[in-house]
Formats: sequence, structure tokens, C-alpha cells
Amino acid sequence: GQQSLDQAQKEMNDASKSLDEQEQRKATESQDRAIEELEQAQKELEEALAQLREEEKEETLRDLESRFRQLLTKQRAINSNTLDLAQIGEQNFQRAEDLRLAELATEQRNLSKDAATCLHILDEDGTTIVFPRVVDQISQDMALVAARLVERRVGALTQSIQEEIVDALEQLLEAVKKMQQEAQQGMQQPGEQPGEAPLLPESAELKLLRASQIRINTRTTAVDAQREEDAEPQELLNRAMRTIASRQKETADTARELRDRGHQP
Repeated sequence: GQQSLDQAQKEMNDASKSLDEQEQRKATESQDRAIEELEQAQKELEEALAQLREEEKEETLRDLESRFRQLLTKQRAINSNTLDLAQIGEQNFQRAEDLRLAELATEQRNLSKDAATCLHILDEDGTTIVFPRVVDQISQDMALVAARLVERRVGALTQSIQEEIVDALEQLLEAVKKMQQEAQQGMQQPGEQPGEAPLLPESAELKLLRASQIRINTRTTAVDAQREEDAEPQELLNRAMRTIASRQKETADTARELRDRGHQP
């Protein structure tokens, strides 16, 4: 919009000169042209900003896809190793198994930090509601698994949480890839202008929210099964249920925020 702004300034100067010379009609013509040039400058600037926002959005999606893909690959490897150790049986663990457990716990803890980095990216973007909550839950679950591995707990509940992590990462990766495809095709949601679209549309956020609720249901069932089998200390299972209750409340709050955003004019 620089050229239009320069032209607007010229018209303003001409109008000022005409007014000094008491040539009102000539001044009015220059004033009108100045307004037209300012409107054109504003339009060009808005278009440039919209293009910049689209480019930033595409870059963010590419970055997140790469990060989620790496997280998924590493998590699957940890899950596989956890299953191998579970098949050996805790009662049969030797020094080699304990060392491997310690390594897995460290790897899992590092993944939790990597997921937290993704959360920071989403917080900086600030256009989604469900997306960052799911990433935060993934980071928390990774830290939880790391703690359980330190305690040599490689059984059904640990494996179930690990499977939930993989499921959540797959959901996020699918959503990001779909948005990249739509961005490349120039697709927009009804009523949206270029550069205005959030990182994920509400339909994708709803899908993530539904998947999050399913994981809560799965976790509840897994903990109940452990309680019935008396497979873990009751205090640990009670703590697990408190975590589930907290996550259920958070999911309800997220659903309300998503609904309220949809009602905004």
C-alpha cells in the first residue's frame, strides 16, 4: 500500500494548496482522490497481512506435523519395548531389564517435554481451544507413564495409557495433515476471509474433543479392570480415578468454551 499512500499524501498536499488559494472545488476533488487512495492502501495492506497470516499458518502446520510425526514414532518404540518387558514379567527382571526400564522412563520423560514445546506453539497461535488441551493431556500422560516405568509398572494400565497417547497423536497428525491439504487447495470455511481461519476449524476441534472423551472412557474402564483384578495398590488406583475425574471436568469446560465461541457474533 506504499504507492497508494504516497499518492494520497500528494492529493492532500494539492488539496491544502488549493484551499490556500481558495479554490474549493479543486481542493474537494483532491480530497476525494486522497480518500480513494487511502482506501486502496488499506485494502492492499489488509491483503498483504492476510497473505502473511496464511503463510504463517502453513508454516505452523508443517512444523507441528513434523513434531507430531517424531513423537508418534518414538512413542511407538517405547510402547513396543514396554510390551517386551511386560512379557518377561516384573518378577523375572534382572539388572538388564531394570536398566532398560530406566532408559525408557527417561525417553518417555523427554517426549513429554517435546510435547510441551508443541503446546507452546499452539498457545502462541491462540486460535484453537481443543487442540492445545489435547496436546497438554498428551504431555501429562507421557509424564505419568514415565513415573510408572520408574516404579517398574509395565502392565495393562501402563500399556493402555501408552496406547491412548498413540491414538491422540494419530488424531492430531490426521487433523494437521487435513488442514495442510485444504490450505494447499485454497479451501475456506463458509463466511471466512483469507487469513482469518483458525489453525483448525470447529469441525476438526469437535472431532478431537470426541476422541478425547473416548480416551477418558477407555481410561475409566482400564482402571476399573485393574481394581477388580486387584492388580495395583488401591491408593494408586484412587489417584488414577482422581486424574480421570479432573480430565473429565476439563473436557466439559472445553466443550463449553467451544460452544460459547460458536455463539459469538
